[in-house]
Formats: sequence, structure tokens, C-alpha cells
Amino acid sequence: MEKSVLDKLEKTSLIIGYGLPKTGKTTILKGLAELLEIPPKLIYDTDILRWEVINKNGPNPYSEENMKKVYDYIIQDKVFKSLARKETSIFDATFKRQDIRKKILNITLENKTKFIMLYITADEAIILNRIDNKHPNDSSQITRKSYFEHKAKFQEPSQQEQEYIIKINGNNLKDAIDEAHYKIMERLGINT
Repeated sequence: MEKSVLDKLEKTSLIIGYGLPKTGKTTILKGLAELLEIPPKLIYDTDILRWEVINKNGPNPYSEENMKKVYDYIIQDKVFKSLARKETSIFDATFKRQDIRKKILNITLENKTKFIMLYITADEAIILNRIDNKHPNDSSQITRKSYFEHKAKFQEPSQQEQEYIIKINGNNLKDAIDEAHYKIMERLGINT
């Protein structure tokens, strides 16, 4: 009997998709999860997890204080639990700060876990068009103003991160999903 793609992955692999808002992270990661046969319950999206941590009716959900709470929750509750259960999981977030990405990288290294960072970018004109034409079911609260605030604080990948990064352009989402899938399988040495 042929193994599923998920069975071919390492016992535990951790994939984070990060980049500025509206680069296509969520769409790309959901499509990738489907191709990798990763169940939806193992895709952790900060646009959804945020509301498990902070009050929906409270002040700025993107404040530094609230962002810290959300990322601490992701690391303490989701990353460690995924590793303990030996689950291949996908984390979907801006991860704009190097120290947060480094913390997750170090946790995966300590746990001898396969780690891939999908750094997803897109042309700014496409990003702004996506912000202006959000789908009614879009769970993000991103606006042009908050996009530019994120952009001003976004820290490019560090030298240490480079060996774990697969850079994907999210302008064309279908092509980006296929490219991410191909590159991850190649990186993990898996033939499809």
C-alpha cells in the first residue's frame, strides 16, 4: 500500500508561513496543507487564534501588547503541543519580528524537528488591492493603515533563518501553492 504524503513527512515537521498581511499566506498554506494531507485542525492561523487570547471588543488587536500575548500563546500552547503529539503542523502568521521566529526555530532545533519557513511575499499593488477588496468572510482586520504599520516594523529574515527559508511569491495564488508544495517536498527529500 502506498504511503500518504503525510506519512512520508518526518514524524514531526513544523512549517511556518510568514510575511506581510495580504501576501496570500492563508490561501497558500491551506492549499499546501491539502496537498500535504495535513488536517485543517493542524493549521494554526493567528487571525483566528487571536480571539482565543484577546477580547474582540477591546482596543487595537494589533498592539504590541496584544501581539505578544498571541505569539506567546502560539508558542506555549500550539507549538509545544504539536511537538509533544508528534504532529506535522502549519502556522500562519505575520511573524514580523526575528526574535519570535528565532524562538520557534530554536524550539524545533532542540526537539530535532524538521522546520521550514515559507517566507511569502507579494507585490505591494496586489497587497493593497486585496486589502481594498477583502472577501466578506475574511477574518483579518487588516486595513491599509495597519498594513503600513506592519510593513514599517517587519524584520527581514536573519542570516540564521536563511537555511530554513523557502521564499514564495504570492501574486498568483495557485502557482504559489504548487511552488510551495514542490519546494517543500524537494527540501524534505520526498518524491511525489
